[in-house]
Order: sequence, then structure tokens, then C-alpha cells
Amino acid sequence: MREYAREQILEDYGAEVLEKIEQAEYDGNMLLVYSDDNVFEIIGGILTNHSMSVDDALELLGVDMDAWAEGKGWEGWDWEALELLDVE
Repeated sequence: MREYAREQILEDYGAEVLEKIEQAEYDGNMLLVYSDDNVFEIIGGILTNHSMSVDDALELLGVDMDAWAEGKGWEGWDWEALELLDVE
């Protein structure tokens, strides 16, 4: 992980999230994550050389958020909690 990305994640999310990302296995230079006040979950990694929207990332990863949230035992999910993080 680039030092700039490390510092940004530490500042925005804290040491616990940074450690979770560093220990996770993912492909790519961007991470699609779900982050709200109660949870931080890595949905998947994406290798890209251009910017993309959350919609694009969900489609590329083949993620159905309703099914994903149900698999976590959640009753629903918040669109605003989806973010793309630059990690490389």
C-alpha cells in the first residue's frame, strides 16, 4: 500500500480499519468498501487505471448489494455507506 493511501485511510477511518485492510487479501488498486458508524466491510478489490463510480464497481465485481447484505445477516443497507478507496 502506498504511504499516501495508508495515511489517508488512517486519518479517515482509524488504525483498526487500516490494519483490517492491510491484513485482507484483495486484487487491485481500489477497494469497494461498506463503511458506516457501526461497520467497515471490504466488498472487493478492483484493478483499474481510471476513475469509476460505485455503480461501475458493483457491476464489475458482480455484487448484488441486497444479497450481500442478507448474507451478512443485515435487514438492509445504505447506499451512502459505499465508497471506493485508492489503496495503491
